[in-house]
Amino acid sequence: MKPKQLTPPAFALTLCSAILSGCNGGGPEVPLPDTTLAPTSSASALPSASPVRTPTAAPAPQASLSLVTFADPWQRAQPRWRDIDDNLFAPAFRSGADAFSYARSLVTLTYDRVPTVPTFTAHITARGLKPNFAYQLKLAGKPIYGSRGFGATGSFVNVDSRLPWARPILNQRLDANRQGANRQPLAINADDWTNQQLGFAGRWWDDTLPPGTNLDDAYYRLNYPRHTVYGYIFIGDFITDEFGRANADIAASHSYHITWQDKQNGIEDAPAGTFVVRAANPPFYGYSRFVQSRPARLWYEYEAARPHNVRLKPGTYHCRLLVTEEAFHTAGGEGGGVWQTVLASEEAHDPSPANDITFTIR
Repeated sequence: MKPKQLTPPAFALTLCSAILSGCNGGGPEVPLPDTTLAPTSSASALPSASPVRTPTAAPAPQASLSLVTFADPWQRAQPRWRDIDDNLFAPAFRSGADAFSYARSLVTLTYDRVPTVPTFTAHITARGLKPNFAYQLKLAGKPIYGSRGFGATGSFVNVDSRLPWARPILNQRLDANRQGANRQPLAINADDWTNQQLGFAGRWWDDTLPPGTNLDDAYYRLNYPRHTVYGYIFIGDFITDEFGRANADIAASHSYHITWQDKQNGIEDAPAGTFVVRAANPPFYGYSRFVQSRPARLWYEYEAARPHNVRLKPGTYHCRLLVTEEAFHTAGGEGGGVWQTVLASEEAHDPSPANDITFTIR
């Protein structure tokens, strides 16, 4: 069988991106400027997997926020207790008084408010995560309606249709606690336009009653706003080192479906990178034993029926970042996990827009 044609190397450490296009199902793909950066720390990627590139654009105004723990409502979600090469973590790391907890992790996102390219660009700094571990990054919408929607008590953005080319409609709510000229509009919290742009470029998720993991555009149109169906783009994984750290500049430019281990399927659509898995320094964080250095190669599968290189339409985006443990389609098993979302820029039902990721594409 003829192997699939590969694209240029994808990012090895990736962060949230809403790289969208009109998603009209046709037309040639236009490549984005190559601004992907490699890790800035001594992470576990092999040097050949992530060549460093120097951005040419001037820095944009930035915003920073700390990710918070996320209580995943999906009943099938299970934590993963194996690294990217399937080494099982130590029993004491998995349970007991000294077990691992995301409450002790520190993950900071610094992003560009007005990116100089038509994509979300940012920097991630992570400490205290699981070692030699893959984390999915998803840029997700904040739909207005449904049991887990973000509501219309503040200002919100609606749309004039449920189609990819829909136009945004701003609905402003005034601050009832002020009078006269001081009565200013409340900040935008929910945004159906952003939600649709992400979904039509990537995927959909029913946060009210998920019937499965692969939902199509027809499902969204049929069930929203009765259910809280949010759109999201899986823009890739970032990989921690043996100490549970990650540090990287990001310019994401693809919409992926899933990540595979090389030993599962061999060559897939795009290389995610080759990473060194090891635990060489006592007390061997996460393992309680020495783990011999070994390369582990990962691949991405593109999201079906979507452009591979996606661009954001001009506009202002109000969204959130979700961090999900990569499970590699292992279907559970001992420590295999089932895609549990563990961190986010904000918890579900957060009424405050202060934690939103808000950026503008010009």
